[in-house]
Amino acid sequence: GQIERADQLVAAKRRVFSWYEEFLSGTSGAQLMKEPEWSKSIYWMTNLMLDENCGYTRDEFCAELKEMKVDTRPVFPCIGRYPMWDELENPQAKKASDLGINLPSGVCLSKDEVRYVCDCIKKLLKKNN
Repeated sequence: GQIERADQLVAAKRRVFSWYEEFLSGTSGAQLMKEPEWSKSIYWMTNLMLDENCGYTRDEFCAELKEMKVDTRPVFPCIGRYPMWDELENPQAKKASDLGINLPSGVCLSKDEVRYVCDCIKKLLKKNN
């Protein structure tokens, strides 16, 4: 059933991402993980990458957001951390897995809900900068 409405679902995911982009524009301390110019993301999850000097670890930041009633998840660990891959070294993947956060990204989110999440993010980042 979802394949029949894939275009609609992708458009909704991209709309949610565009709201995050709008509300977090100019925010220092973190950045959205955006699609490169040569690709088109479905934005299955909207990802935020904390700056290393933002004043929080990823887990601390997620815990603070949880206190504000914002549920987040860490991005997937880099594949080199799994024993079957003999701990391949990839500094960019490690950075993304250490500092990346999946933000609420459901297709039913309202613009006001995304604005609230962004306000919480900005409040936390401002507190430590």
